[in-house]
Amino acid sequence: MRLTAILLILLAGACAIASAATPLNRNAKNTKLFVAYIKGQYVGLAEYTQYGKVKRTIFWGAFNSKDPATIVPKQQEQFKFNHAGGYNTVFGAGVWQLIKQKNVCKPNPALKAKLFGAKAACRVLNPKTKQFENWALQGFVTHLPNRALRPDKLADDELLYASHWTDDYYPFLWFKWSWVQYGPNRWDHVYGMYGVHGKPYWGGRADSHGRPLDFATQNIYWDVKNPTWRTSKGAFAQAGGWYRFNGFLPHKGTGAFCAALPRCQFKVCRPGPDKGVSYRATALGPGVTPLIRVYGPPPGNYRAGGFTTSFNEQMKMPNPSLPRQPFSSALRDELRNELRTLVGNDPGCSLST
Repeated sequence: MRLTAILLILLAGACAIASAATPLNRNAKNTKLFVAYIKGQYVGLAEYTQYGKVKRTIFWGAFNSKDPATIVPKQQEQFKFNHAGGYNTVFGAGVWQLIKQKNVCKPNPALKAKLFGAKAACRVLNPKTKQFENWALQGFVTHLPNRALRPDKLADDELLYASHWTDDYYPFLWFKWSWVQYGPNRWDHVYGMYGVHGKPYWGGRADSHGRPLDFATQNIYWDVKNPTWRTSKGAFAQAGGWYRFNGFLPHKGTGAFCAALPRCQFKVCRPGPDKGVSYRATALGPGVTPLIRVYGPPPGNYRAGGFTTSFNEQMKMPNPSLPRQPFSSALRDELRNELRTLVGNDPGCSLST
C-alpha cells in the first residue's frame, strides 16, 4: 500500500512533491476547492478543517497521466504542494488569498456526483486550449489492512486526494466474478482491467508484497460486503457492512488483474471463504487523474464481452444488488477463456486457468 509518512513530515514552510493521485492531508472536513491562474499556470487551493483548525494546501504543476510504457517512475505526473499558504514557493507567501480572489472554480454538482468520495469538484475552461479541465478533491480510507484486520493508529484515517484531468483521461476499471477450483475447494475468483486514456495501466515498481515503490504504481483495493465471516472476532467493518479483503497491482504490460478468495491468506484464516453479497474495487487514478470506484454482484451474474478492445470506455457493470447464482461449469469456462484471451501467458493469472 502507499506509504503515508510523507503526510507526517511536511514542514510548515516546505514545498513537497506529492505522489500520483496526491494525498494532500488526512481527516479533512468542510472541504472547499479554489482554482486560479497565477504566474502563467493554474493553481489549486484546498481549504478544510482538520481536528477543528482551518488548514490550507496549495497544489500545482501536474495534469492528466503519462503512458506507463514510456515513463520511468519519477516522470509520472505529480503535484507540488505547500501547506504554508505559498510561503517558500514561486507564488509567494499569502498567495492562497489571491487564489480565492481570482477563483474560477465554480461547484459542479454533476461532476461531483460522478466521482467517488468527492468533497468538491469543478470544471474550468482553459482559455489557451479552449478545453474544459476538471479539478476535484476526494476522500478515501486507503490503508486498511487486508483480510479485514483491525487497523493500527492512522490506518483508518480518510486521506484527501487532489486531481486535475480532462474528460478523455477519466480512468477505466472493470471486473468480473467467476469461480475457481482448488482441489476440493471452490472459491470466488475475480479478473478485470485497469487503465486510462484508452490504454491499460500498470505503473512502475513494487516490492514482493505488492506495495508500490514509486510515483507511477497504483494498487487496486478490494472490499466485500457482508462476507460469511463478518461476525468473527477481530473483523473490522467499514460503513455499510464493507470489509477490506485485499489490495493488489494490475499486471505489467496488460493492466489486467486476477485473484481468488481462499479461506486462508496473508497468514490469516477466516471461518469461511470471503464470499459476500457484493464486491467493490477502488483505484487511485494514474498520474493526477481521479479516484475511481466500481461495484459489482457476486459470481453467476457476468458474461464474456461487454468492453471495448480500445479500452477507452467504462464497461457497464451488472447491478451489484443481484443475488449470488448457482455454480455453472459452462459459465466458468466461458469467463476463463475470456481471461486467457486478455492476459495471454501472464504468469500472474496462471492459477486461474
